[in-house]
Amino acid sequence: MISMIHRAHRRRLLSAVVAAATLSVSLVTPAEAAPPLVQSAITTDLSAGAVGPLVTELQEALIAGGVYLPGGADGVFGAATTKAIADFQQWNGLIRTGTLNIATLNRLGLSSNSGGTPAAAAFASSSGSSYSDLKLGSTGSAVTEMQRALLDTGLVISGGADGIFGPATQRALIAFQSVNGLTQNGEMSERAAQLMGLGTSSSTSSTTTTSPSTSSSSGWAQLERFPAQGHCAYGDTWHAPRGNGRVHEGVDIIAATGKLLYAVTDGTISTQYWDYPGRLSGNGLKLTAADGTYFLYLHMSGFAPGISKGTKVKAGDVIGFVGNTGSSATPHLHFEIHPWGGSAINPYPYVRAIDDCSNTTPQYQASFA
Repeated sequence: MISMIHRAHRRRLLSAVVAAATLSVSLVTPAEAAPPLVQSAITTDLSAGAVGPLVTELQEALIAGGVYLPGGADGVFGAATTKAIADFQQWNGLIRTGTLNIATLNRLGLSSNSGGTPAAAAFASSSGSSYSDLKLGSTGSAVTEMQRALLDTGLVISGGADGIFGPATQRALIAFQSVNGLTQNGEMSERAAQLMGLGTSSSTSSTTTTSPSTSSSSGWAQLERFPAQGHCAYGDTWHAPRGNGRVHEGVDIIAATGKLLYAVTDGTISTQYWDYPGRLSGNGLKLTAADGTYFLYLHMSGFAPGISKGTKVKAGDVIGFVGNTGSSATPHLHFEIHPWGGSAINPYPYVRAIDDCSNTTPQYQASFA
């Protein structure tokens, strides 16, 4: 039965492709592919699991509205489309549900009752700023403002807001794009400028990042130092499934046992964990900054001399060593970020912004000694 349904879906999609091919032999952009309908046939009944040209039309409207949709307008209403709808709703001041409703259709310009400007036109006329042209090699005051906006989110740019769009600025922008679901090309866009609050009277970004770091001009305590000595490697495994229904809430930095672990900011060792049978974390510690933000280091082989609960450290201090203790399959550091002591956020973009895995030189420092 499932096989027959899949074949039927494929036949419908093929029919749509063939029909489109008879209209033109040239490639078209998503904006050209969407017919200028007076009234769309899309209704609130269109939902996850649907396939066909109506889904394609919906996806094209979402893309035109500035939403990143992995796979593009493929005519399949899956998890990516549900997330794209939810993102569009949030960016447009609607209740984030991930399902279609009249308000969402109106805002997308897919209803004759909208009485307004389609989403694509609304975004096109929203700012028209010079920020969207910024890329590697750009210089000037617009670059400085963009860098300040990135710094306000808690990201780190080596050299600060110097008005020069170099590799460090590009890495920070890619990190920002990653946590906000934007295309990760290291170049500015209208959507990124809007999320940063550039070109508006507000100095606070309306970003949709999972980090709460943009709620004030200073943000939470920034990472001032990469947490591990190289050589090392890591990837974005945020919320990857783990055993017993758990999900991954950190980044795993793979490095050899004994490599140095550094304090990423000034703070206090607020908690210390010791390995024992059954403890998933193995040896570990919490480094807590003055604003309550804490950074979690797990699976350590041991602690640096002088490190214990209550020890005050400076960014760059050696606090321990890479290990393979607890529930660990290979020597690595499990590293988490908890802004203001709250829920964990994806640390990958912030670690990536100050990547130092190629630095194999031991940098011994112990301000507490």
